[in-house]
Amino acid sequence: MVAKTKNAFGAWFLGCLLGVMALNSQASSTININTGKVAVDDRNSRTQRAATREALSQLLVKLTGQGDISGYQALQAIRDDANRYLRAYRYTEENGQLYFVAEFDRKQLESVLIRERLPIWGDRRPDALLWLAVENEQGERRIIDDGQTNDYTITARLQADVRGVPLTLPLMDLDDALRINAYDVWGLFPRQLNQAAARYNVDFVLGARVYRNRTREIVFPTPEPDAQPIEDGTQPIQVAESGAEPMATLSDTTSSAGDNTVQGALFTLPEGGVQQIDANSVSGEQNVNGISNEALSKLAASGFGSAEQTMEPVYEGPLFTQEEFSTLAARAKKGRYSLDFFYGPANGASSEVIHDTLIGDEPNELIAQLINRYADYLGQNYAILPTDADSEQLVELSVGNLHDLRGYVAVQQYLQALSVTESVTLVRQQGTVSTFGLRLLGSERDLRAVLSLDNRLQPLRDAFGQPLEGMHYFWSQ
Repeated sequence: MVAKTKNAFGAWFLGCLLGVMALNSQASSTININTGKVAVDDRNSRTQRAATREALSQLLVKLTGQGDISGYQALQAIRDDANRYLRAYRYTEENGQLYFVAEFDRKQLESVLIRERLPIWGDRRPDALLWLAVENEQGERRIIDDGQTNDYTITARLQADVRGVPLTLPLMDLDDALRINAYDVWGLFPRQLNQAAARYNVDFVLGARVYRNRTREIVFPTPEPDAQPIEDGTQPIQVAESGAEPMATLSDTTSSAGDNTVQGALFTLPEGGVQQIDANSVSGEQNVNGISNEALSKLAASGFGSAEQTMEPVYEGPLFTQEEFSTLAARAKKGRYSLDFFYGPANGASSEVIHDTLIGDEPNELIAQLINRYADYLGQNYAILPTDADSEQLVELSVGNLHDLRGYVAVQQYLQALSVTESVTLVRQQGTVSTFGLRLLGSERDLRAVLSLDNRLQPLRDAFGQPLEGMHYFWSQ
């Protein structure tokens, strides 16, 4: 009877294993959340004490996934007693700057967080790719790539390290160039950027564009450089800024009779730059410099740009709606630059994409804010909020493909090291399948989220690609 049971179980497991489909398991990286690094001016004892507290604050931000920890009194008490958790420290110099590097007792800190029921985030973090397009004063746009060393790349890497989130920039090699260009990134289309990011095997994709805020009115000059004055002697419209090229009259921008499309429209920028707008994109969904294409479409539909159009109707109505103008004016008052962004799971549903606009005076500050927003989002989704002892959950998790004692020990140690587990015990062993009992600090959902960050444990699926009921995994050694 026992032999029949084992054979039946083995057949069941083999059937499930044959039905396992290639799972888009998340790729992740292990980060160092035991240390903090602080820039210092000297090595005296007062500076060291202050640097130790600051380094511990950095570690607590990484460990909890919370960008603002000032509201937690328990964390303030930990900071005030920073030397208690300090295990080692050293000084290092990079590019002429002296740094204090401190290593702390992570296990002891986690015990305090569990006792105080504060969030805990393990050292496995989802990987992400940042598509970033920037615009210079001449209106030229380019993608920031991994090989560049400038304020954008330095800020992005530094802030990602401070928050403890793995982040990379595209290589923009030949493969990338064949898949994407600066206009694709500037458009912030999640689907296109996700497709181009597939080769990097990341879990999350971020897209962002940085530009100066502009509130001046729009004029529509001709794209022809050799345009002539109109026959009635009226001179072409001139650009007010010194050094700018003269613009021709509206009559030179018009299309043939009956063609009601805006051709080659140019946006005059506040600093004298000019932005080219493709006529074919006027009726699309993109926004250019914060101005909706709906407004441009209305202009085209009203006959703007037709051969019969004259100079006067151009100025009869506003080129902005009141709402658009108010939005642009408000941006200019709040800061000189805007950063439009989105982030979401790679190949995820559109409903999971988060997008917004940040405004400020310095582009680097906006980049740092974006990464903080993204890190807070990850912390909310992956950090574990410990429950009290009476609410702790017990779950059973079966793991297949364990052929020897070494595999069993590796799985047990792996499960025990997860931030969501308090204890792990072996419940039963059948053939190559081990069933473990886990006492969780969080919920079963938290456990599944943590397991998804590593491809060593992959969930079993049936022949139709659906996950099996319960928690059944396959150990990928």
